[in-house]
This record gives sequence, structure tokens and C-alpha cells, in this order.
Amino acid sequence: MTYLLNRPKLQNQAQITRRQREILQLLAEGRPMKDIADILDISPGRVAFHKYNMMEKLGVSSNAGLLLYALRHRMVPAKEAA
Repeated sequence: MTYLLNRPKLQNQAQITRRQREILQLLAEGRPMKDIADILDISPGRVAFHKYNMMEKLGVSSNAGLLLYALRHRMVPAKEAA
């Protein structure tokens, strides 16, 4: 419980690059890194590089942390209920 009370604050969205925002949005949409690489015409290794660089910049240590960041900054479009 102490961790939840003292967790680090997420950094400003402006600290990640445009390419990192693109990758984060696609990750948050549930796309695998290989698909993201194909969409953006870059290598899967480059996608991984950007992902881990973002994690370091934002102070998160998991995919869930990245998703939370994307949700808090409205980087994932709301889908209509089916």
C-alpha cells in the first residue's frame, strides 16, 4: 500500500517524441510490436527501442504503466459500445 501512496508522478507528455507517441498509441490499441513496425515501416527492434526509451522517460516499468499513461493523456480513442 505504501507504493501506491508514494508512486512516482508521470512526466509530461511533451517529453516523448512524436514517433514515441505514435508507437504508444498503437501499443495502447493492443497492436503487437511486429504489426507496429509494419505500420510505421520501421524494424521491430526500433519499436522496442522507442518503447523502452519511453518507459525510462516516463518512469514506468511495465506495459501496464505505459497503457495507464496513454489513458490518462487521452491517447487512445474511445470506442463505441457494440
